[in-house]
Formats: sequence, C-alpha cells, structure tokens
Amino acid sequence: MSKSSRPTESLTFEESLSELEAGVQRLEQGTSGLEESLQTYEDAIAHLRHCMALLSNAKRKVELVQDVRSDGTIVSQPFGDDERDLEDKQAGRSKRRSADGTSSNRRRSADFD
Repeated sequence: MSKSSRPTESLTFEESLSELEAGVQRLEQGTSGLEESLQTYEDAIAHLRHCMALLSNAKRKVELVQDVRSDGTIVSQPFGDDERDLEDKQAGRSKRRSADGTSSNRRRSADFD
C-alpha cells in the first residue's frame, strides 16, 4: 500500500515516482500475499498514470526556441505544435509523391509513343 496518506493526485511528480518505484520493488520481492500484491499493483498503476499526466502537462508548457531576433527577442512555439507541423509535412509529401507518380507515369507512356 502507498506510504503516503495523501491522495495520489495531490503528490508531486517526484513523490509519486518514488511511490511507484517502492511498489515495483515490493512486487519484485514477491513476499506479499495475493491481496496485498494486487493492492500494491493498483497503487503502482495509479502512480504511473499520475506521473504520465504530470509529464504530459509539463510537455505542453515547454516551448521550442525557433529564432532569436536581432533585438534579442526570442521567437518560440509551444512544444506540441511541432507534431502538427510534422503531420502537415507528411501529408504534403504524400500529395507530392502521388503527383510525381502520376507525372512519371505520363512520361513513361510518352516514351513509348
């Protein structure tokens, strides 16, 4: 069981990670009974989810520096926006490949005429 008497959602990342690691160690030792092991497992999963949520929120706050202007102003964008840019680039590449395939097929047929 969790050593902390506070709800998992109120723990810091470090506290929850520590509880997760302690739970994993208890499970690896294999000295607990079935019911206690199941409770330890459920607690560990709750801490894992909490840590993942905190990391996800932190990731959204991180900004990527794109440029530094001559006046020293930093131009940045939120971290998550880069993923959409990659999807747009991939979609554009797919369209270009389709267009290239069509035009190369036309060139091939023209070579036989």
